[in-house]
Amino acid sequence: MTVKTLCYCMGGGLGHVYRHLALWQHLKPYVITNCEAVRNGSIRLDGGGCFMPEPKDYADAQHLKNWVCGVIDEVKPDKIILDAFPAGVLGELSDLNADFDIECEYTARILKVADYMKRVNGRLPRFTKVNLAENLGDGQYGWIKGMGAELVNIKPVYSKNGAPVVELPKQCLLVVHSGKLSEVEQLVRFAEKIAEAENIDKNIVVIGQAKGISDIFNYQCHETLNAHLLFDKAYAVFSGAGYNTMHQMSETKVNHYVIPFARPLDDQFLRLKMFGNLRPGIRKI
Repeated sequence: MTVKTLCYCMGGGLGHVYRHLALWQHLKPYVITNCEAVRNGSIRLDGGGCFMPEPKDYADAQHLKNWVCGVIDEVKPDKIILDAFPAGVLGELSDLNADFDIECEYTARILKVADYMKRVNGRLPRFTKVNLAENLGDGQYGWIKGMGAELVNIKPVYSKNGAPVVELPKQCLLVVHSGKLSEVEQLVRFAEKIAEAENIDKNIVVIGQAKGISDIFNYQCHETLNAHLLFDKAYAVFSGAGYNTMHQMSETKVNHYVIPFARPLDDQFLRLKMFGNLRPGIRKI
């Protein structure tokens, strides 16, 4: 019998959806997401169906709980896989097992547990399995072990099909960041310093999602998705230590210059430390 799976990928931005594509797309699941690239059709999620809340639906944890429970009532999945946030992005899925008889899995990436648990008003779902999607800090790993679930190490697999329509110049310094404009600017300024230090032309190309990028830089700027298809063609890549870029870059021999940025629930500084211990091609900033 085919298992009907619902994947929860809430959190905004591209990170949750790209991790979903790299880990669970083969299941052809139903998906809950608020990623704008999915809403506008830039990213297509094949599967049972895609459910996207409107702003009024996530005004607070109770509104989001009502909306998500409505989706579960409609889909009636056998299993739900929660990405990053074990009780939902706002803690809205606390006591999920009291509301539904449903198998629960948790896909764990680095999480600031103490800060996240302030959002949770109730019990975490009972997980049959926790999928460890990257190396975690000792504190978070111990917290997860305490859940009593089966622990499975998993590795994202990123599609190599297709290619963004971007022609990179020779010795390209590729800046890839979907965060705020001010963060992109920091990465660009550092790329300029590296070009000066290595006495090469400032052949900088910026891949980002922030509005106004092309207005402040005199470089090629693109909103191209699947930027990882360009990594092997670059002289160096500059990023903010996001989950997907760090994993994608681990498959290349291209130098990777990284500036971690503060995030409410992700710890990019810890991620850089974990990868820096494994791969000498990373240049910490």
